[in-house]
Amino acid sequence: MICSNGAVDVALDDGAARQTFALDRSNRALVIPPMIWNTVVFRARESVVAVLCDRPYEAEDYVRDYPEFIRLKGVSS
Repeated sequence: MICSNGAVDVALDDGAARQTFALDRSNRALVIPPMIWNTVVFRARESVVAVLCDRPYEAEDYVRDYPEFIRLKGVSS
């Protein structure tokens, strides 16, 4: 993930811990491994984020419900 313009915060969550990263320079990138919940917060109206992937987009590959994500991770509360 690269923010080519503006600034964003990317919150990552593995089901047990959370960490937030600021992407505010176009020479920095963030690699997010599989099964990490991420939330992008746009800090500037003109922000542009590019997401690079090694395969074509397939909507069914994505978990869009946080409780389902937690269930799939096998995390107990």
